[in-house]
Amino acid sequence: MKCNRCGNCCIDVGRTFWKNRSYTDVPELQKIASNGDHEDNGLPCEMLDFKDGKAVCFIQAKYGREYKPDVCKEHLGDERCVL
Repeated sequence: MKCNRCGNCCIDVGRTFWKNRSYTDVPELQKIASNGDHEDNGLPCEMLDFKDGKAVCFIQAKYGREYKPDVCKEHLGDERCVL
């Protein structure tokens, strides 16, 4: 399945979901992850943004896909995906 960047997979994971990955290899992200609230009490993921109607992950845009949490990189799509 090709990702159409609808963002639905990011909308309901919780805003601090991305902090579950270790960012020791990216000091700037490690600092961001260690600061602030770690309680997943809101949606969507705080790394999600939309540009021109397409979902954009801040982590992927700034650091590359390899720095996203594994579950994000491995997501194959599901019934929420807009085709």
